[in-house]
Amino acid sequence: MSHIPARPTIAATLAIAVLATPVAARPRDDARPPRAKVKTPRGGLDVVGDRDTRPRRIRVMLGPQFNPAFPGDDRMRLSPIVSIAKARGNDPFPFGAPGDGNALTLIHAGRFEAGPMFQLTGKRDADDLGGGLPRVSRSLEPGVFAQVWPVDAIRLRADVRHGVTGHNGLISQLAADYVARDGDRWLVSLGPRVQLSDRRYQRAWFGVDADTAARTGLARFDPSGGAHAVGATGRAIVALDRRWSVQAVGRWDRLIGDAGASPIIGRADSRNQVSAGLALGYTFTIGR
Repeated sequence: MSHIPARPTIAATLAIAVLATPVAARPRDDARPPRAKVKTPRGGLDVVGDRDTRPRRIRVMLGPQFNPAFPGDDRMRLSPIVSIAKARGNDPFPFGAPGDGNALTLIHAGRFEAGPMFQLTGKRDADDLGGGLPRVSRSLEPGVFAQVWPVDAIRLRADVRHGVTGHNGLISQLAADYVARDGDRWLVSLGPRVQLSDRRYQRAWFGVDADTAARTGLARFDPSGGAHAVGATGRAIVALDRRWSVQAVGRWDRLIGDAGASPIIGRADSRNQVSAGLALGYTFTIGR
């Protein structure tokens, strides 16, 4: 699982989408479900004032995955899965899904969370997708996320990010996940995804200007903003014992709208974007 007049309109649309949504790859493990109160043998939470003194458990997962390096990539490329999760005492590790990005929760009110985040999108070289296309540098995308768990098994999430390098556009993801789990013994999740972006983003990845058309023979194409992909993502984790676990992740996206109609994507036949990976996890404890 990397362009302007219409950009304010798209930015406003994305912001409204985030606010109107019941807000709650390398997969991320920072998104916390409703916190469970775990009892000590004496029947109370082991806390000193507002500080939780229970031992901290840390799970590190490493493994390979194959995924497109950038939107519209026609090859699955090898990259690492690096996932770190933290929990206290017997609390289950928090849930995260492929494509969530790297996030920091600053607001946590009951079932609602929000905070800053970022993602990194790979670069497109001039010889990719048949050659002759403009290079797009690696894109750093800082932004914000918000999510809510309306019930224990359902997570709703939205984010908005801005490329400060590479495509320099706005992008947003709307997500819903069904999450079934038995503590940390096993977890399975599955849910749909919708990706939206502004005109600058789509011009960078899917547009064909006059110079590119002359070099490649492709028809000129000037995409506008809007939804550019729909898909689904899933994750499964099974504990082998108290310390070792295995994880499988997968994601599918289908380029739609102007992105799917782009001559670049048509030539490469890359409307379907697929990712898959496996990882081995090890859990250790810090503290008493």
